[in-house]
Amino acid sequence: VQERMIPEKRNVNKMRDLYIRIRTEEQLNTVAEALAGLAGLAEQIYILIPVHMDRDQINMLKDLNAVLIADLPFIARENLTGRLTADIKAADWAQGLVIKNVDELGLAVSIGYEGITIGDPFLYAYNSEAAKFYREYFPGMSFIASDELTDTELDKLPFRESLIYKLYGRARVMLTAQSMAGNYGAAGDIQIESAKYDRFVIADEEYDHTAVYTSEPVNMLDKLSEINCRD
Repeated sequence: VQERMIPEKRNVNKMRDLYIRIRTEEQLNTVAEALAGLAGLAEQIYILIPVHMDRDQINMLKDLNAVLIADLPFIARENLTGRLTADIKAADWAQGLVIKNVDELGLAVSIGYEGITIGDPFLYAYNSEAAKFYREYFPGMSFIASDELTDTELDKLPFRESLIYKLYGRARVMLTAQSMAGNYGAAGDIQIESAKYDRFVIADEEYDHTAVYTSEPVNMLDKLSEINCRD
């Protein structure tokens, strides 16, 4: 959380609902410490936690002024394993789900899910028909603001009033079904550097896929005091 990368394209005065996406126990500890002093600075802060994370690791966040959301995977292959269904049912600590694809939307409908639903940018909803389709199943669904769009572009979206902005988290730049970390001969997260000296983190995720993230996270924690959260 000490690293700073503030995107100039964001108008912080528009960010009423914010999210933090975390992956590791170390990040859980850091977020717990950081959020302790941020109560009241945003209308709502959502903490996105991998759906499979152990309850004992999450307990430290229970007393914070934040909503705990189970972050579903980008790729699940649920028809082959059935694992994601079991993980969702076991995640009784979660107040909602981040849905990343139509398969997960169908899964949530099939199990009769009734909690908070948030559409990830990976769940395409950039026109009124798409947003209407998702909300036919979950009328209160909100959506995460894409890292790739400017404020001007976001203002034109049909669900502008229900956007959730990134407070902290790395930007994903690639997904693959291959174990890139394994191909590099390393276990766990590893860092690589492109020919142009851009740095990235390779993470072998659960559910048999690998994600590549920017090495420096987007971090808005030091900008919260500038956000106008009250009318």
